[in-house]
Amino acid sequence: MAFVATREPSLPAVTLEVPPSGQMRVPRQMRQALQLHPGDMVQWQTLPGGIVQLRRAAPTNVDYLRSLDATLGEWGDDLDSGAYDNL
Repeated sequence: MAFVATREPSLPAVTLEVPPSGQMRVPRQMRQALQLHPGDMVQWQTLPGGIVQLRRAAPTNVDYLRSLDATLGEWGDDLDSGAYDNL
């Protein structure tokens, strides 16, 4: 497994052993390269060739998403389904 940091400069690959729990730590040099701090969100993506890309994820505004959820119910009734099902 290779790590690819999304910020320059490129860092050398780091080799880690996967423990029985399957939980792996993000190496310090990778955290520093991505400017990660406790509580930050990260995104892992697998790429062709067995490469895993780790990037800092944009913060999610959970309160905003919850407020949207309350308004989306108006689009889920039978009249809407009948009107929009064949589009």
